[in-house]
This record gives sequence, structure tokens and C-alpha cells, in this order.
Amino acid sequence: MGQQDQPPSPRDTEPDPASPAAAPRRRQPSQARGQQRVDAILDAVSQLVVRDGIANVTMHTVARQAQTSVGSMYHFFPDREHLLDALAQRHEQALADIAQTFDGVTLDSWTAMQPQALFQFLTRPYTEYLVRNVDVLPVLHHQLIPGNDEGFIRLLMAILSARLPHTPQAQLERHAVVVQSTAAGLLMFAYRMDGANIDFYLKEMPRVLGAYLVHLHALDAALAAGQQDTAHADAQKEAAGSP
Repeated sequence: MGQQDQPPSPRDTEPDPASPAAAPRRRQPSQARGQQRVDAILDAVSQLVVRDGIANVTMHTVARQAQTSVGSMYHFFPDREHLLDALAQRHEQALADIAQTFDGVTLDSWTAMQPQALFQFLTRPYTEYLVRNVDVLPVLHHQLIPGNDEGFIRLLMAILSARLPHTPQAQLERHAVVVQSTAAGLLMFAYRMDGANIDFYLKEMPRVLGAYLVHLHALDAALAAGQQDTAHADAQKEAAGSP
């Protein structure tokens, strides 16, 4: 992995003299050829982040890496931050698409899996994407994007609802957020503090999340027992009050 996120240098924050005076927003490509140019530019940004660190990404370094002119760069991106934002959005969309790949998995299949095996299955495509795209964590961290987690949270809610039938909906929502936040927080900690050993954290994640799910199963069983006790007590009261 390249250098970790550093404060931007002056050349990253000062306006570039080659930049048009009025370029407030990124221009979207209108043709396939334009989209190919944008993709090539974003690929160059990704390569620079991994090789040199995100602080060394500038309009000029990206232009050299993409083998294009600076003027061509400004045709689509008014500044460096728009470049990084576009790359972050590309990763966000790819991660959101991963969640949709689980649509064909039935709830019976999710409930039949052992907790750790479930999270190994669930996190594998995400970890594979991170391994293939080493720039994901530094880019998302730099842009301070919390993540396009709606699809992942919905999937977690469906899984937890099936596995924890006695747990109230509001608690299920909080449990889903804990799972998502634990996974995201662990990855960001690994990137910031121990990036050279991030594979270790990727392997440990299913074990951590699986242990949490075991805990949730115990809580759900306790809720079920409490509901049964309450129902039994109500039945006894009703029987005692009947003639």
C-alpha cells in the first residue's frame, strides 16, 4: 500500500494557473469516448494513490500518469478534490453493487450458516475488492465519506430479522449499525495504524463479527424465554380469574 494520508502540500491546495477561472463543478462526459477518458484519468489517480500516496496526487501528476494534457484534465475535473471525489464515488458504487449480488441468497440459507461462516461469506467479496483496489481505504478516508451503506444495512437487517425473530425492530437496526460500524472502523484503524498488516485484520473480521452474532443469539433466546414466561403468567392469571 502507498503512503498513508498526509496533509496536502501547497501545490495541492493553491489554485493551478492552468485552471479555468470558472469551473465550479465537474463536467459529466456525454459520449462513450469521453467516459473512457474519464475512466483512464481515474485509473491514473488510483495508481498514484497506491504508488506515491494521496498527498502527491495533483492535476499535473495525474495528467502525466494518464498520458494526457492538463487541459484535457480540466475539461472534466475543475480541481484535485473533484478528481478524488469522482474516484471515491466510483468505489462507493462498486461497493454498493456488491450488496446486490447477495439478492439471490435465501433467508433459509442465511439462517442455516454458522455465525463465523456467515460473515466469512458476507465479507469475502468486499475484502476481495479491497485487495484488488488498494486505493479504496485512503481515498474514502481522505474524502471523509461514511460509505454508501444503505444496501449493506438492508441486507444485515434481513439477515438479523430472520435469525433473531424475538428481537424488536429498533434493536435490530442498532445491531445492524454495530456490525457495519465495527467492520468499517476496523478497516480504517488498520489502514491508519497498521497498514502493512491489513490482511490480518481482514481475516480476523469474520471472527469478531461472528462472536457478536453469537451474543445476539443469546439475547434473542433470553427475550424468547421472557416472552414465554410472560405468556405463561398471563395464562395463569386468566385461569385463576375464570369461574
